[in-house]
Amino acid sequence: MLRKIILGVMLSKAAMANSFENAGEEINPSREHLLSISFSHNIARALHIAAEHKIADKLESEPKLLEELAEELHVNKDVLYRIMKVLVTHDVFDYTEDRKFKINDHSRFLLSSHPHSLRTAIAKEMDLRRWNSLGNLEISLRSGKPSFDMLYEESFYEYLENNSGAKARFDAGMSDYSVGEDIAIAKSFPFNKYDTVIDVGGNQGSLIYQILKNHKKVEGVLFDMPNTIQNPRYLINKNMEHRYEIIGGDFFEKVPEGGDVYILKRIIHNWDDERAVKILKNCVKNLDRKGRILIVDVIDEDLSPQTKPSPFVDAEISSIVLNRGAERSLTMFEALCKKAGLKIVKVHRPNGIKVGIIEAAKL
Repeated sequence: MLRKIILGVMLSKAAMANSFENAGEEINPSREHLLSISFSHNIARALHIAAEHKIADKLESEPKLLEELAEELHVNKDVLYRIMKVLVTHDVFDYTEDRKFKINDHSRFLLSSHPHSLRTAIAKEMDLRRWNSLGNLEISLRSGKPSFDMLYEESFYEYLENNSGAKARFDAGMSDYSVGEDIAIAKSFPFNKYDTVIDVGGNQGSLIYQILKNHKKVEGVLFDMPNTIQNPRYLINKNMEHRYEIIGGDFFEKVPEGGDVYILKRIIHNWDDERAVKILKNCVKNLDRKGRILIVDVIDEDLSPQTKPSPFVDAEISSIVLNRGAERSLTMFEALCKKAGLKIVKVHRPNGIKVGIIEAAKL
């Protein structure tokens, strides 16, 4: 009897060993890759928290112990440790031998003081309605409509117009995200050939400021919704008041007259074809034969075996759940322009940024 029991235990151990051995064979890079993607929303949310709570700002002057950091942030120490552990393992922050957290080359872009800070751009993702809409991607998959609209019975942009706090967060985030691009755009097109440049949907004025700064003879117009441009922070106290005008309005109704160049930066990709054409036509109405419309957007490439991962490809998911827009290929932009009475005359590719400048003229 004892011999049978011992034999049974030995067989059981052998079976377990064989099971673990087989399981080990199944753990490979491809499997881990899928798991990494599956849990990546946890990493993103930890990063959003770091941006929202200005953790990098707290570490700017010197590294700090967990206890110090938690006390300054007024948060739970144990939970903060677990969040920071995730961010350290993904190289957002460093952890020293003496148990202190410190900023590194990545987290420097979370500093509020950095000239190309991404802090507000990342913190805007804290909006719970945005997050909930992403969590309900299934609704969009089945209906073909933004899950945001279905969940909240209003569009994302209507929500922003009706919620000053959410709009302020969104505007600040988009503005900070754009600063680095705006410098490159201003230097990549011959604006000095024209008298008046109108930035349609120009938010806080970063792009028009860079254009005026780099092209001394140009005059500019910042055009956006009235509550967006009340205090355009990139134009205030820049000693350029005599060279620009600020006009509030709705680009679906009309845009200011008198422009030689109309810029639509990261506007068209937010809307479906019908609404995008409406915006373009409102600009075309005011354009003479020598005038130009500049569509500044990511110029998408059709999916191919060579397609590489990109934040702009990933952003398609946000477009699906938040609005009816999409990234478009050059062929799609050509079709869109034709519907609006435009033809593409040139595509400019500024160095160091992902967006292109599509230069269009009247047909």
